Amino acid sequence: MSFEAYIFCDKVIHSVSEWQRHINDLGFPVRIESSRELMSSKGHLPAVWSDREVGFEFGPIDRDDVIETYDDVDLGGPWTHAFALYWNTLPGFIGAWVCAAAYAKAVNGIVFDPQESLVLHPIAAARHAQAAIDTLPKIEALAAAKKRT
Repeated sequence: MSFEAYIFCDKVIHSVSEWQRHINDLGFPVRIESSRELMSSKGHLPAVWSDREVGFEFGPIDRDDVIETYDDVDLGGPWTHAFALYWNTLPGFIGAWVCAAAYAKAVNGIVFDPQESLVLHPIAAARHAQAAIDTLPKIEALAAAKKRT
């Protein structure tokens, strides 16, 4: 099963190194391991957290398509840019949310979680990412225990 989140903003980050600075400013030990062009390419964005792969899919998307799909949600705006993040693992969730929070903070945007219908400003998105980090060990322990039974 795949999950997604969206960043809406009026400004953009042009380089991975700039994005990384904002991740560091939030205090998260996540490192993006790519030098690809952010504005024109889509695909897997490798990232590492505590020596674990936490990469996710990332790329620009048609803002109007998302706004029309979720027309019952007030996404604020109007926004000029939208980016999608997709993942299918718990560690990927951490990578995506840490990076989404940092991106939104850098450009004064928002992060939208369509699974929960949450529209989060950057600080709330960072708290959401921290909650995932705090909860991950417990979830993984429960999953491991379930596999043994």
